Amino acid sequence: MRLAIPNPPRKVSLTQVPGAVRRLAMVALGGVALMAAFGFGSRAAGRYVSAERAFLARADEVPGRVSAVARPDSSKGQSEARLTVLYAYAGKERVATGVRVSAEASLLLGPGGAVSLLVDPQNPDAPREARDAREAAGPLGWVWPAVALGALLAVT
Repeated sequence: MRLAIPNPPRKVSLTQVPGAVRRLAMVALGGVALMAAFGFGSRAAGRYVSAERAFLARADEVPGRVSAVARPDSSKGQSEARLTVLYAYAGKERVATGVRVSAEASLLLGPGGAVSLLVDPQNPDAPREARDAREAAGPLGWVWPAVALGALLAVT
């Protein structure tokens, strides 16, 4: 590293500059902390993306009937409606409450309306509305290429 002095009179080690070792240690610790934060953040994002993609891969699409619709309250800032849905899966009739659907789609649904659900065989009591689940997972396909491009740009 070259200092701002164009022609230094003599060589100076870092230990001879007051506070240089402390500043260097602080920068190194800051870098390690930043890398740890990025690592933990990417690990959490990776788990979420992997879980969503695994759900879509193993979920079965089943028809259901709406028994109740709880429309969103715009004064509370809600943007999703909640459905109570009756459906049959694995030979059993089931009821699911709190199935999320967009506010726009909820306007078209009413009691007795048909809805398509994605049911996870590992957790059949918590289905998701098929169209909303697929729309939400659409951008997840771009996460790994974006991470690879970001890493490539960071290296260059």
